Amino acid sequence: RAQSKALAHIAWMMLKLKQTMDMYSTACKEALSARQQATELQKLRTEEERRLEEAKSSEEAAMSIVGKERAKAKAALEAAKRLAEVEAKRRLTAEMKTLKESDSFSRGFVRYRKYTVEEIEEATSNFAESQKVGEGGYGPVFRGFLDHTSVAVKVLRPDAAQGRSQFQKEVEVLSCIRHPNMVLLLGACPEFGIL
Repeated sequence: RAQSKALAHIAWMMLKLKQTMDMYSTACKEALSARQQATELQKLRTEEERRLEEAKSSEEAAMSIVGKERAKAKAALEAAKRLAEVEAKRRLTAEMKTLKESDSFSRGFVRYRKYTVEEIEEATSNFAESQKVGEGGYGPVFRGFLDHTSVAVKVLRPDAAQGRSQFQKEVEVLSCIRHPNMVLLLGACPEFGIL
């Protein structure tokens, strides 16, 4: 009986040992699984931190680009404003000039090419008699060649009584009129009264 009790006790101890070993094995497996999960979680956390850092870098880069683009747009806008101001001033100046010219024209100012007396002397061979084509009431008329064009040069005599006012009127009329039966005014030398 003592032997059978001892065997029962050994069997019970062996059962307890097996249960303890099974529990230990389960605990080891759970610990290993927990360690693997912890490792996986650490990897995920590291990956998430890396992604977050990349996202921050991307955001900073994007903000930097946005800032640069804003600066460029602002500079372009300022340049466009300056250009518009310059263009407005240029147009205003041109309009004022046109207005002055039309105002001057209406007050008797006439636009024509001004020649020097030297240019006219060269064109008429120093007012040579051979170049003279006639004599008008206010002075002689000479043939010449000026600006690659055959021309008639009318010279006002210094002693003509109403010569200066007549000269000015003739310049005004001839510079405004274009007609096939009228002589075209190419220019004048007002200091010497030459048409």
